[in-house]
Amino acid sequence: MFKNIDGVISFNTQAFALANPCVWSTCEGLPAEERNYTISCCNLQVPLNYAKSNQSLIRISMVRFSPPNPNNNTLFLLNGGPGEAGLGAIGVVGQLIPAEYGITLIAPDHRGTGFSSPLGCDDHNSQIVTMDCITYLTNRWTIEGLNQFSTTSAAHDLSIQIQASQSTGRIAILALSYGTYWLNRFLDIYPNLAQAAVMDSPLNLLLHGFTMYNIRAASVALQFLSYCHYQIEMFQSAGYHYDRTVIPAVIFRLNRCNQEDVATLDFFFNAQDLSPTSSNETSPSDANGLVLDSDALFNNIAFSELWLEFNQSEVDQQTLNTWQNATIIAPDLRSDFVALRQAWPKYPLDEYRYHLANSSVLMIAGQLDGATPLDFASHLASITGKIRTLYSIPLSGHIIQSFITATGYTCPLHLILSWAFPALFPSEWNDPACIRDLPTTIDFVGATVMGQMSSMKLLNNIPSVEDPVEEAAVRALFDRLASARQAAIASANTASNLPLITVSTTLEYGAQISHEESNIYGLVTLQASSAILPSNNESLALPHAPIDLVCVVDQSGSMSGEKMRLLKQTLVYIVEQLNDLDRLAIISFDTQAYDRSHGLKRMNQQNQQILTRTINYDIPAGGGTYIGCGLEMGINLFTSRRTKNPLGALLLLTDGQDNLQHDYSQLMETLPEGVLCHTFGYGPDHTASLLVQLAEKGNGGTFTYI
Repeated sequence: MFKNIDGVISFNTQAFALANPCVWSTCEGLPAEERNYTISCCNLQVPLNYAKSNQSLIRISMVRFSPPNPNNNTLFLLNGGPGEAGLGAIGVVGQLIPAEYGITLIAPDHRGTGFSSPLGCDDHNSQIVTMDCITYLTNRWTIEGLNQFSTTSAAHDLSIQIQASQSTGRIAILALSYGTYWLNRFLDIYPNLAQAAVMDSPLNLLLHGFTMYNIRAASVALQFLSYCHYQIEMFQSAGYHYDRTVIPAVIFRLNRCNQEDVATLDFFFNAQDLSPTSSNETSPSDANGLVLDSDALFNNIAFSELWLEFNQSEVDQQTLNTWQNATIIAPDLRSDFVALRQAWPKYPLDEYRYHLANSSVLMIAGQLDGATPLDFASHLASITGKIRTLYSIPLSGHIIQSFITATGYTCPLHLILSWAFPALFPSEWNDPACIRDLPTTIDFVGATVMGQMSSMKLLNNIPSVEDPVEEAAVRALFDRLASARQAAIASANTASNLPLITVSTTLEYGAQISHEESNIYGLVTLQASSAILPSNNESLALPHAPIDLVCVVDQSGSMSGEKMRLLKQTLVYIVEQLNDLDRLAIISFDTQAYDRSHGLKRMNQQNQQILTRTINYDIPAGGGTYIGCGLEMGINLFTSRRTKNPLGALLLLTDGQDNLQHDYSQLMETLPEGVLCHTFGYGPDHTASLLVQLAEKGNGGTFTYI
C-alpha cells in the first residue's frame, strides 16, 4: 500500500507494519485486568517525518482491552482534543461494551500524547503553554520536526497501528470529537483498511474554526436555557411562582443570576467540553507521568489547521473580544490567544484539509452539543447524503458516550454497535426508531419519575436525600449490643488458655539510608482473639453497631491505574460488609466534589447494587486534586443529618497529592464530635504527613497505608 506523503516520496505503510508487528505486553502504570478485559500495550517506532523516513523516529503507542473470549471483531477508538490520550476513550467506551460481547478494543495514542513520544513544554512534559513553550518546542524538535505533529501524520500512524496490531476479522473505528476529523483524514488516505466507521460528535471540517468556538457555545447554552420555559407555573396564595426542583427560578433572569445558577451553568459548560483554549495549567497524568494529554499538541494542530473556517479571513484579538462580549453566556477566552497563535510555528495546510472522505460513515450528534454543533453535523449529512447517515440524540451534549453513561439509555450504543458489527448483534438494534423513546424535554418539575431522574443526571444535580433511621429503636439495639458484648468480655476474662493478641507491623519504606535522618511512618496491626460469646443472645447477631459512614474518595489523575483499581475494590468491600441498619455515602473529588450516592443511603440489597454499579462505572480517574472540596462535602453530610446512627465515621481514600498546599485545620474542626476521620494513603508516593495530620485532627482517627 503506497501513499504519496506530502508530494515528496512514497512510503509503504503496509510493508513497514509487517516488518514491525506489535509485541503486546503489560502496560506500565495500568492494571493487568479491568472489567474482565485483559489490558496490554504496544509501542512502535515510526518516522517522525514520513517524507524523510530514514531519519528520526518517534514512539507511537496503543492500549488494548482483550475480552476473555474474542470473536475476531476489533473496535479502534480515536479520542478527541486534539491532544487527548487514547486511554481516555477506551476508559469511557470500555464501561459501555461488556467483555462478554467478545469485541477487542484498541485505543491508539495520537502522536504526542499518552504513551507515545510526548509533546510537552519542558523536559518534564509540562503543559503550561506560553511563549517559553514555543522556544522549548522549536529547540527540542526544530520547526520542521514540530510540524510533523499533525493530523495527516497521525493518519499515517493509524494505518501502521491497525496493520501492526495483528487484528484479524472485522475492523471498525469509533471516533470521538476531534477524533472524527482524524478519522476523516485517515479514510481519505486509506479508505480500505477498516470495514466500518462511526463518528461520535462529528467535526465539520468545512465549518469548524476555533475563532467562532465560543459564539457557537453561547448559542447552544441559550438553547439549553430555553428549556426553562417548559417549567410549570403553579398558583400560590401569595401569587405566582416557579417550582425549583432542579434549576432555580432566577435562571429565567440572567441579570439576577446567583451562585446556585453559576454552579449549574458551570457544570453545563464543563459537561459540554466547551473550553477550546489551553487551560494554562498542567494536564492531569497518572502517578508515573503517563496517560498524559497534551495542550502543546492541541495548540500545534488548532493553530495550524483548525483556527479558521473554510475561506474565513484572519481574526485579531480585538475582534475576538468583541464577539465574546456580545454573548450572554460563553466560556472564558484566553487573553493572549491570538498573540500565541501569531508566534506559533504553524505548519502549512495540505491537500486533505477540506476534503471529505468518500467512505460510508455513521454520524451520531447531540442536540445540545456546543463543541461540534448539531447544525454543523446536519450540514455534513446534507452534502454527503449518499454515503453518510446522521442520527441526532435529543438533550445530549458533546460525546454521545457520556450521555449513555450518565442516563443509562442504550439506544445510541445499539445503533453504533450494530453499524460497526451487524452480524454480531440483533437486527432490531439497527432501528433508529428507538430514538423516539429518548427524553426530549428537561423535566424540571418531575412530571414523570423517569423524566425527572434523567434530567437531573444530565444536569449533575440529583438532590441529596438522606435515608432516615429510627433513632430510638437503633439506640436501644445499640445499648443491648453493648451490654451483651460487655458480658461476653467478662466471660472471656474468666476463661483460661485464651490465644494471645497478634501483632504485625508494616513500615512506609523498606530501607533507610544509614547516614540520613527522616521520619518513616509505620502501621501496627493488633488482632484480638475471638471472644467467647453467649449463644442465646440475639443482639449479637449483628456484626457491628449501626454506623453512618461517609467515604470521600480521590478520583484525580494521579489515582489512575493500580491505585484506582485498589480504591474501587476497597469501596465494593465496604458496601458488602454493611447491612440494612447501616448508612453509606460516597463522595468523589478531583478539583470539585461529586455526591455519587446522593446522600446517606441505607445498605439494603437494592442500594448495595446501585452503589456497586456507581463505584465500578461512575468514578473515572482524571483531573487535578483538591482534597478540601471532598472533605467539606463529606462533613456537610454529617452536620446536616436529620437522623443519626449511634456511630459515625468519615473515610478519606487518596494518595494525598494536592495540587496546592492547603491548611485544613479549620475545616476539620467542623467535623461533629464523635465522628472520626480515618485516612487511607494509596501507593508508595502518597503524602503520609498530610493524611496523618487529617486523621489526628479528625477526632483522633487513624491513618492506614494501602
